[in-house]
Amino acid sequence: MAGNPELGKLISVMYFMMTTLSTVGYGDMFPISELEMILGMVIMLCGTAFFGYLLGTFGEIIQNQDTDSAIDDMTFKLHNWTTMLRRFRHNNPLPYSLYHQINNHFKFYWKHDRTSELVEENKFHQRMPGGIKRGIIIHYLFDDVFYNFRNFFCQIPKGKSQYQSTPKDSKFLYEVAFGLKPRKFLCNDEENLIYEEEEEVAEMYFINVGQVAIGFTNYLSGSEMHRKNYKLTYMMQADQYFGDFYLTQNLKSEFLYIAHTNVEAFSLSKKFLMRRIFSKFPDTFKRIKNDAEEYY
Repeated sequence: MAGNPELGKLISVMYFMMTTLSTVGYGDMFPISELEMILGMVIMLCGTAFFGYLLGTFGEIIQNQDTDSAIDDMTFKLHNWTTMLRRFRHNNPLPYSLYHQINNHFKFYWKHDRTSELVEENKFHQRMPGGIKRGIIIHYLFDDVFYNFRNFFCQIPKGKSQYQSTPKDSKFLYEVAFGLKPRKFLCNDEENLIYEEEEEVAEMYFINVGQVAIGFTNYLSGSEMHRKNYKLTYMMQADQYFGDFYLTQNLKSEFLYIAHTNVEAFSLSKKFLMRRIFSKFPDTFKRIKNDAEEYY
């Protein structure tokens, strides 16, 4: 600018920086000295990193919107299903507390179900070689679960603290991953019960977050059993699992299991294990059964 040369220099510098950062680079202004070239390289590196970060963030936003839209669609179907139940109760709706529990359960399930996009009917899943399928399941989607609960999922040689995966283990891990389902229990009187005493055990659980308390009903407080009248004797933490003994021995729960804090976990159902897993991997079933009995 003729009236203010310093302001003109400032505008020129800002113009050069903006065209360089945005990777447009018109070429009407360019560095000449070595110092200017070094400064230009720094600006270009910062620009590519900045725009790479923006694109990554934008992609995450789009992905989250797609996930939220899918959950909204499933929630709409769930609402229609609960509405259809009214015809069995003379058009009376479900109690709000019960509807709230059902809604929260499925929202948590849909959000954390890691195999929802890898069902066997999925065309991408069908067309991949077996090695890639196992790699996605074992080394990506469930690597944290298999490592945190390696005492259950993998054979650990005596004298070693780390597991060594074998080809047989890989086949077992791949198959069992499709049975791992997300579960959540809240530490309130309506949603904290996991196993009741003398209850048929249909699932075993792997604790990711929270604490599970084990105890028994205190009958001294009255002739009738009330859920609050119990005595807790043992506390289980994250990275621990339970229910394997009852499943493998086909026994009812001997104790009361409740969520002492809000608990997030994965479950394996008795039906899935007995029909699809243990019949196919008898040696693994024998190991899990012996380990469960020894630990219990």
